Amino acid sequence: ICITLNGHTMASRMRTVVLAWVFFLVTGLMVSLILPLGEGFDEPWHFAYIQYVAQTRTLPPGPTLHLSTELEQFLALHPMGWRLHDIFPNLQTQEQYWQRPESERLSDDDRIRGLRFSTLYTPAQSEFSQQYESHQAPLYYILSAPIFLLCATRFSLVDTFMLVRLWSVLLASTVVPLSYFLAARVSRSNTTANAVALLVAMFPGLYPDVARISND
Repeated sequence: ICITLNGHTMASRMRTVVLAWVFFLVTGLMVSLILPLGEGFDEPWHFAYIQYVAQTRTLPPGPTLHLSTELEQFLALHPMGWRLHDIFPNLQTQEQYWQRPESERLSDDDRIRGLRFSTLYTPAQSEFSQQYESHQAPLYYILSAPIFLLCATRFSLVDTFMLVRLWSVLLASTVVPLSYFLAARVSRSNTTANAVALLVAMFPGLYPDVARISND
């Protein structure tokens, strides 16, 4: 009876945390689906870091590395945000994409859907493909590399891009239960710990960072 009662008490205490965790996952999923691929802050460069670790089993050598040829093609075909266009004028914006003839847009769409990763990492050569995120700490990229390998051998580049993005949301969501346990340890108050977990899950500024491929 005591075990049952204790279990019931623990379930009651964790109910709010579970709801906050589910809220985080649903919101992160929604933002991930709304945000166009590649428009997250430095997202293609973080993605290329994962690809490099997955396909070479080593960490990036430094600033001399470039994005892969597959991601270079993706960036050249897919409309990008204005920030990237300001830095690299050869990349087209969403507005420029929609101003093009329909036949050209549909042709590019077909080419994007047909992109797939090869088994070897082949660096690109264009100016915008320089890998400037190679200095980042490797833990996130090592954790994401198996997901990339699992997806890249079965799905297209676009599908792999989205699935790795959703994996990033799942990783980030652990901040909700972890914040609960930390707050409970510090405050010794279940009410305070629940409030902290809810505050983390409902903080809107968090989602633009976690709903993309990134180590943030």
